Amino acid sequence: MTTDTYLPSRQLDQYLAGAMSPAQTRLTALLALELDTAARSGELVELRTTDLREGNTAVYVERRPQGGGAVEGEWVETSSLTRAALERWLDVREDLVQGPTAPRSCGCRSG
Repeated sequence: MTTDTYLPSRQLDQYLAGAMSPAQTRLTALLALELDTAARSGELVELRTTDLREGNTAVYVERRPQGGGAVEGEWVETSSLTRAALERWLDVREDLVQGPTAPRSCGCRSG
């Protein structure tokens, strides 16, 4: 692990240990995914729950070149930190979607 990813990962790990709002939980999962995949913002936005392998052990990312060209997809293994962050977010997301006062958009596209 490089120094660049160690410090943010350590901070995210500390966040996961405490209480978080739904927005903080979602952001933590997105940041963890970013650290593992190096996906650009447009690639993160396109992710769906169906892009996750069982147990959140990997995520399928479609790489989209900025200048156009062929889209290439790849499975990227996730770290234990990312798996924990995703599990926590998906639980919160399910509660938001199924709750009696569910918002119109929870900020995550389902597959």
